[in-house]
Amino acid sequence: MMFNYQGIEYYADCSYFYYIPGAPTSQATPQGHPAASLIVLDRVAMLQLSSEWSVPTQQLEELESAIAKQFNLESVSLHPAPLTVESVTLSVKTNSGEFEVLQSTKSSGYPPFTTVFSIQLEGDQKAQAIAAFNGRKEQLIITYRAMLGESEIQRSTDVSTWFTGGNGMDYVQILAI
Repeated sequence: MMFNYQGIEYYADCSYFYYIPGAPTSQATPQGHPAASLIVLDRVAMLQLSSEWSVPTQQLEELESAIAKQFNLESVSLHPAPLTVESVTLSVKTNSGEFEVLQSTKSSGYPPFTTVFSIQLEGDQKAQAIAAFNGRKEQLIITYRAMLGESEIQRSTDVSTWFTGGNGMDYVQILAI
């Protein structure tokens, strides 16, 4: 039976508990900022994003406490679920409202399942990326697709939510107009 705590799914197997992270996030720089950049040139833009699919340490500690309380246990043995990340995709919303996959890759293969995207954008793709960094929702989406045994699990993140106050323009460098 699967349980949910603040978007983190978890389950018991014998005396162990396993968790599946919620939505992916940006990998943080040493200063705690999103690992994201957009270099805008005249006709193209270079987009670089680094994401991870994990649970922050503090939230894991809270989950352990919640599980201990829920099951009346003194201690909890909590581990990442044995997930196999099949693919991580970066998609952009097109003018028709559909999502187009810009790049599909593998993750690091182990928690925190880090993935780095580096891609050249042109035309509408460039405009949509700038809009996402400017706070417009559902323009750039990263989706992790994983397997847990025979079950498929998908989790997505909207890149526009990575930036404090919804504004990522500090991560955009304009080199030519």
